[in-house]
Amino acid sequence: MSVFQGHVGLNLSSAKLDLVEVNYKDKNYFLENVDEEYFSEFISFSEKETKIITILQQALDNILIRKSFNSSNVSFSLPSNLFKVFEVPFDNTLHKNDLANHLSWEFSVLFPSLKREDYVIRHYQLEMNIRKKNLLILFALERRIINILNKFSARNNLTMKFVDDEHIASSIATNLSEITNGNILSVFIGLHYFTVLVMNNNQPVYFKKTSVKSYANFEPVFVEEYRRLIDTINEEMKFEKVFLFGYKYPTSIIEVLEKELGSEISYSNPFSVIKSSDKLKEFQLTKNNPAAFASAAGMAYRLF
Repeated sequence: MSVFQGHVGLNLSSAKLDLVEVNYKDKNYFLENVDEEYFSEFISFSEKETKIITILQQALDNILIRKSFNSSNVSFSLPSNLFKVFEVPFDNTLHKNDLANHLSWEFSVLFPSLKREDYVIRHYQLEMNIRKKNLLILFALERRIINILNKFSARNNLTMKFVDDEHIASSIATNLSEITNGNILSVFIGLHYFTVLVMNNNQPVYFKKTSVKSYANFEPVFVEEYRRLIDTINEEMKFEKVFLFGYKYPTSIIEVLEKELGSEISYSNPFSVIKSSDKLKEFQLTKNNPAAFASAAGMAYRLF
């Protein structure tokens, strides 16, 4: 008997909630539900807890009217602009406690106005990678946000499992749906920002978040960031594939990326790796723009 009890992946942008639900039956994982709902107003996690939960609940209730859950677990992906992302060199001879102390010290140096205990830090440990050095890539998220999501989950009789960055979540879905060995570059277009992620054999080796005022300003800012990336990693590096994720963006963004990268953009279909329930096989949301649900799908797939 499988211990898998279903998993809901929720991606929260400032404007809407994306949902992907996966269940296990007949010895197979099935795509149970895919849906989206715009918030009654733009959501900001700097607002009071009660207001945030109210906005989230209204959106989720509208989805549940259309189809209820069959799952007991939930995970969230969040906008990259909610995370403090940084990288630091490290000594791979450090013990676990020494490494934790080192991370706390680095955080206090980089963000002296913030309290370390107010943040939860997740790190990726890279030992002598393609960048030829031992590095830690760290994602720090305010503990208050995690507590709010935990309360929201409990209110809906769900157990929260994971919280992650939207771009990392999208890459999880891509790793499952595509052959992604080698060096993979992906770009995530957010609201007034974009992120660049390089994966080497399914491990992140570079992540950078950059603010941009508008799509009109995208080209010069991206060109500068991309050239900094090449200088940082390896001028001779070739990317096997380039993926584009994110929110609605003009086709001019695609043209800029393909011109600068010299490579055709690929789009991930996170639903190609999983069977769909009969009711979803003809569902338009899974057909029209499946890549838009990559973050939510990546979180739903985390318990595989």
